[in-house]
Amino acid sequence: MDPVIIAHGGIEFRHSGSSTSRKQVALNNAVVQGYAAICNGKPSVEAVEMTISILEDDQHFNAGYGSVFNADGEVELDAGMMNGTTLKVGSVGAIKDVDHPITLAKYVMELTEHSLLVGKGARKFAAGLKVPKLFRGSLANFHLQSRDRWDTGTPESCTVGVVAIDAEGRCTAGSSSGGGSGKMAGRVGSSAIAGAGFYADSSIGGCVATGHGESIMQSCLCFNLVDQMSLQAKSGQLAMLAVKNVVEAATRRFKKSVGIVALDCDGEFGVAFSAPRMPWAYCRRGKLRFGAESGENYVKDVIEGSNISVDVI
Repeated sequence: MDPVIIAHGGIEFRHSGSSTSRKQVALNNAVVQGYAAICNGKPSVEAVEMTISILEDDQHFNAGYGSVFNADGEVELDAGMMNGTTLKVGSVGAIKDVDHPITLAKYVMELTEHSLLVGKGARKFAAGLKVPKLFRGSLANFHLQSRDRWDTGTPESCTVGVVAIDAEGRCTAGSSSGGGSGKMAGRVGSSAIAGAGFYADSSIGGCVATGHGESIMQSCLCFNLVDQMSLQAKSGQLAMLAVKNVVEAATRRFKKSVGIVALDCDGEFGVAFSAPRMPWAYCRRGKLRFGAESGENYVKDVIEGSNISVDVI
């Protein structure tokens, strides 16, 4: 199978000029690097981890270093990953001072019998691993400094998420988030909940969601999408239709904005969102497709197996 990868940078409610353009460029570059990894033989699990780690390092996204404050003025992070071949899940919730929460989620999936670790237990688990630790409060201090430096204001995007399928047909989905600005301390969002913020089944496909986390959890959004893709594949319909149907239904029922990117088991993609903007990028067969507003679907050539910079059109 041709390797394929798709990612989103979270929903947005306004165009923020140069910061929005920087987000699209950063998302494109991260996806191209993830695509290069799977083209060079890396499994989809590693490609998803690497791509999300790149986004966690970028202060323009509400994940990792770009995460927003909770009500106590602290940064608490959620992340999750699902291996669509084994159906194993690894998640961490409300963790602090971890460089890459997606990496810790991957370790939960691969090294434990559990699916979700939170709080003190997650910190204890991280302490026994070679996961880069940060000084207490580092992410909060970085957020203040980067906001002043870039003058981007408080991020509106809710999550970053990636789905990839490697040459062996193995599908992986992963998500990482700083949660909603001003959330209660200890709140765990949909990025840590399998079936809500992410889901993967290599025989069907995978997806990741962003937006109002409580609505995403209440509707089991990603599980429902994968279930619909399974049914629609039998009737010859496309993944894109399933994504649009699920997003429209959730938005209509909960009156909140959500967005999803998805891949079916054949590598075809779906993108839908009910906010004004959601940066996304998709790479397959040497082509990068990307956009942020409704109807956008730009295309650029990329060189398979290479790490190159892609400028937004």
